[in-house]
Amino acid sequence: MAHLTDMEELLSTISSLNIREYMREAMNCYMAGAYRGTIVLSYIALFDDILLKLDGFRKVNTDANTIFKEANNKKDSQEVFENYLIENLKSKKLLPELDCEFLEVLQKLRNKAAHPSGHLPSAEEARFIFRETIFRFLSRPVLSTTYLIDEIIARLKNPNFFTSDDVNEIQAIVQKETKLLHEEGFAQLIYKLIAKIVDVDENSRKNAKLFITGLTAQKINDQLIQRELLNNKSDDEKYAETILLAMVANGNLICLTDEITKSRINQILLKKLNDYTGLYYSATQALISICDSLPEDQLLISFKTAIKEVFHKSLLSDIAITIATKDSLITELYFPILLEHLSSSSFHIANKTVNSIAIFDAKLASALTDYLSFEIMTGILKSASSGAFESIEMRDSNFTTIPLIKEKSISYIKNNLANVEECWLKELSSKSSKEFINNFLTQYKI
Repeated sequence: MAHLTDMEELLSTISSLNIREYMREAMNCYMAGAYRGTIVLSYIALFDDILLKLDGFRKVNTDANTIFKEANNKKDSQEVFENYLIENLKSKKLLPELDCEFLEVLQKLRNKAAHPSGHLPSAEEARFIFRETIFRFLSRPVLSTTYLIDEIIARLKNPNFFTSDDVNEIQAIVQKETKLLHEEGFAQLIYKLIAKIVDVDENSRKNAKLFITGLTAQKINDQLIQRELLNNKSDDEKYAETILLAMVANGNLICLTDEITKSRINQILLKKLNDYTGLYYSATQALISICDSLPEDQLLISFKTAIKEVFHKSLLSDIAITIATKDSLITELYFPILLEHLSSSSFHIANKTVNSIAIFDAKLASALTDYLSFEIMTGILKSASSGAFESIEMRDSNFTTIPLIKEKSISYIKNNLANVEECWLKELSSKSSKEFINNFLTQYKI
């Protein structure tokens, strides 16, 4: 006998409350040994469920609409409608052939069970009907794969298909559009969407890209999208934007790729990081998603050049700081570039860097060691000695605008005074710098 918990778990997969109650009665019959009742109630629930789902699907499919109306009229007139449903669902290919065959088998078993045929249903027979009814039909959306997919693809040309480029809104629209799509249909949909990326119609191209973004955000068929889009299309410029958008929505896609694909995607990033017509932002967001997904050692093997490109182009931007503070190895990659800008002999570069660094005091301090914090202070003092006015102002204000970096610097100085004095004497030769150093060490009793 089936365990009650197993059957309860099956019941929980049915979304319709009314249909679930039908099947609960069928389960109770089974537990009481009334196997005939299990089969009859499962039969009633299944065909009512098909009508319910056809009612939703008929809004986008004329065949479904015709079948629903005729079957519903027969049911309301208390005529037999099940044969009509099976035959027409099969002929119009609104259900897979195997599922139509199951409906025919179920109908025969139900007729034997419901009439004095001499047939005595067994526990195994009732359990099979109960499980298959739920697994094949009641727990799933409409099995209208081809028609629904074709309807979605045809409507991609509509300019208002997506009303926003926000990932959450895109995902909500994709969920709505695929609500009635059976899980087995998603693979076919993905193939057709990828083909639409190179469509002659501009709206179809744009909406196909966004639809794939919505699917990746839901983590639907990750392996298929990784194989067909990332692996097979990363060498083709026409698919570059779609690949970036997919990884913005789900950076874990990169974990499934091989090294050649990673190298190609790194090249996509490098190119788009130099594109200021709109894809720069997508490239940086994709890189952030990749940084969140790959271990830091793998990340620096495959995407070191793209990461450095972001650092060189926008050193003290929120995007660069976000990437730089994710892992210690990336921080070590970032720091020499920061220090080079900070202590630059070019007043413009030094002033701009010093002026911006205070904004990210907390983020940087959380990622930097005491020693690296001390190096930042030294870089500022060095550019102040050269005459950079923002550095002079920060030095003369006693580094009050970067309190957390300053605190870590003091910790390092206290524990490494001999090294600090040697470093400062070597790097800082101006009178004003030496005066500051003496006052600083005295003030903090170092």
